[in-house]
Formats: sequence, C-alpha cells, structure tokens
Amino acid sequence: MKNVLKQFQEKQGAKQSAGAKRRLSYGVNNSIVVVGFLVVVILLNVVIGAVSSRFPVTVDLTKQKIFSIGDATREVLSNLDEDITVYYLLNGGEELQAVSEVLDHYTRASNHIKVEKVNYAKNPGFLQKYAAENLSAYSLIVEGKNDAVAIDYYDMYSYQYGEDGTPAYAREFLMESKLTNAILLVTSDTHTVICYTEGHGETDMTALSDIIRQENMTTKTVNLITGDIPEDCSLLWIDCPESDFSEAELQKLDAFTDRGGNIQVILDINSHPPILCRYLSEWGMIVNDDVVAENDASRTVQGNPFQYLVSVGEHEISSLVQNRAVLAYNAGSITANPVDRVSLTPIVATTEQASSFAVADASSGNFDHPQNKGRAFLGMLSEDVETGGEVCLFTSAYLFHPDLVNGNVYGNHEFLLGLLRYLAKANITGISVEGKSLETKRLILSDKEIKNWAFVCIPLLPLIVIVIGAAVLLKRQRQ
Repeated sequence: MKNVLKQFQEKQGAKQSAGAKRRLSYGVNNSIVVVGFLVVVILLNVVIGAVSSRFPVTVDLTKQKIFSIGDATREVLSNLDEDITVYYLLNGGEELQAVSEVLDHYTRASNHIKVEKVNYAKNPGFLQKYAAENLSAYSLIVEGKNDAVAIDYYDMYSYQYGEDGTPAYAREFLMESKLTNAILLVTSDTHTVICYTEGHGETDMTALSDIIRQENMTTKTVNLITGDIPEDCSLLWIDCPESDFSEAELQKLDAFTDRGGNIQVILDINSHPPILCRYLSEWGMIVNDDVVAENDASRTVQGNPFQYLVSVGEHEISSLVQNRAVLAYNAGSITANPVDRVSLTPIVATTEQASSFAVADASSGNFDHPQNKGRAFLGMLSEDVETGGEVCLFTSAYLFHPDLVNGNVYGNHEFLLGLLRYLAKANITGISVEGKSLETKRLILSDKEIKNWAFVCIPLLPLIVIVIGAAVLLKRQRQ
C-alpha cells in the first residue's frame, strides 16, 4: 500500500514539475517575443526618424485630403522653369500645421519652389516692401522674377455666414487653389487686363478683383471722364453705375469697340442711367424698368420668387458651367430689339412661368398687376458683325457677387470664368482646384437602424466578449 501511495505521489510530482517547466517555457518564450518586438519598434523608429529628417514622410488620412495637393497642381509645378519664393509670414509664434504641411508638398513636388519663413514682427520693413502691411499671420507672399502676389491667411478659407453677415465658421480650405494660381500669375509673361470704370458710383470691385487675379489676370481702374481706355485693356467692365455717362465717354466706348474691344455692363434694378441705357439700346438691348419674379417653385431658392436659378444658353460663355445651376437675384428684364450691324444672343433667361413687375410694386408687395408674363431675358450678348466688338449686358447686380462666386453651391464661378475667357480672350488655364471641405457630415439613421445597432452594441457585443473570455480562461485552467 505504501509503495502504491509513493508511486502516486511521484507521478503527481512529475506532473507538477512538467507543468512548472511548461509554464516557465511559455513565460520565457513570451518574454523573448515582447523584447524582440520592442527592439524591432525601436529600430524602426530610429530608421524612420533618420529617413524623415532628410525625406519627410507623411500620410494624409483626412477624407478630403486637406494637407495634400492634387494632380492639377503637380502638373503646374512639374512645368516650372523658374524659381519661385514663397514667404511664410509668422508673427513670432509657432507655425500653423495646415499651412506648413501644404507648403512641404509644394517644395517636394518642385525644386523651383523655395519657402522662407519671415518673422514680420521683427522685420516690419519686409511687409512695406510688398505693400502688404495688412496681411495676417500665416499669410503668404509668392514672388517670381517679375511679380509678387500676397495671399492673406483668411482668404485661404471660404466661410458660412451668420444672419448678421459675419463669418460663422470656415467651410472650405482653399490654400491649394490660391497658391497654385498665384504661382501661375507670377510666372506668366503676359496678363489679361480687366479695366473697371470708376467715377459713376460703380460697385466696389476689390473683392471681385481678388477673385479675378487668382485666375492669372490683372485688373485696373479707368476714369473715362479724365482718361482713355488703356491700349492693353482686354475687357472694359461697367458695374452698376449710379450716375450717368456723358456723350464724350460714349464716344470712347465706341472707339474701343470699333477696334474690336469688348464691354461688360451690369445694371442694378434701382439704377438705369438714361444715357447709358440709350447706348445699350443702340446695341439692340432695351433695359426695362422692372424686376422679374420666377413663379416656378422648383427654380426659386428658399421660396423667394426674386431669387432663383436661371437658364443659361448654349454659348462659349456658359461652356464651363457643368452640372451646376446659376443663381440670380433681383434681376430686371431685357427686350431684344435687332438693329443693323448687330447680332443678338440671349445668354441668361427665366422659365416661361416668370412675371415682371414695376420695382415700386414689387417693393410694396403689390403683385396684382404684372407688366409681362412669360420667359424673361436677364443677360444678352450683342456683337457688331463688322468690327467684332461686343457688349454683354446682365441685369442682376448679384450675379457675380463675391459670396456667390466664391461659393461651391452654384455655378456662378464657372459662369464668370467662361465670360472672361470669351469676352476678355483670357487664357483660362483650367486650373480650378476645388476647396477641401471642412464641414462634418451628420450620420442620419432611421428608427429601425437605431434599434438594430442598439441590439448589436448593447447586448450582443458584450455577450461575445464574455463567451470568448470564458473559453480562454477554461483553456488555461486545463493546461
């Protein structure tokens, strides 16, 4: 009996010893794996650190690729044959990650791009050199051999505006579009020149000029009372004058169109200077004293019959407008009245359900007596078939409002580019870099989807975790 008990105890001891050795072996193996993994991680970090110090390696994981550059920009950079310096303005503080990372992509894509960081707080004379004293921190100055363009930091974003008209939040990051077009501008040998008339209470063109300059064009102002239209003027732009033109000024307009020059006129419904309107009638376009309402509810915006989507004719002016509607607001109508030597082409129109009203009636809410019903023309092109000169007329002061042109909801920006390409013979390069959306899209679930996900997340997943944990525990106890 004692011998049997002794043999049993020896077997149990052997099993315990074997189990202890097995656990020790597992522990040693696990320790070796952990140590080996740590060594590999440390070595990998050292290698990546050494490589990234000379060849920065980053991955843009944002859905909109906010910190990356697109193929259009890479093509522009690959064709550079002169050096460009981008001055990155800092006010003694740290750099901004978004701006710095995009600049890194430009320098990696082209050896001709050089970035210099300037602490303008310590060097105020630097900004005076470029007449850019009002630039904000993190702004850029792009300098080529013949020109320099400033890009204010706040212009690198488009904004959603609140009810009080102030920016509520940034919607899009536009840095790539601004910077790429600035590079095109400073490397261009010739510039398309858009001349704005002044001296008649015209609309302030500062904001629109900034947009046009981003498309590789330059702008000038011209006072026809005291001066002539410059020889290098590609397009004369008359924007919502409040006071009238003189006969002497009209002669300058005629001389300009006689040599093949083109004129763009925009009128506000509340201001129809008689002499200028008579001049337009000589081009076959009669400006009516009315405001047009759209009665097709599918075309109105926010239920406002005076704010609506318009139809654009098949013309080179509208050739860039694709899959986007053009928005007009407070527009008057134009009557086509063909005259000798002139060819008329409607460009912008309403639907057949539109009505026109006297401005005073519309302001007072009296819609009982429309002046006309049916399709109304809001934009028309008139060409002198002998000289080739052209006059284009739009009767909505808001058609090219900066908020519409800068936004990405409607096709007003593309419509503007098509207009400039046609009337100003502008060399639009097609570099239209879309902004990177910063808006967060909401995930909307139905009641059924909410219940299904609640079942998965609340009872099902915890149950699966418990079952797996119990199975692992039993397996370890058996060992």
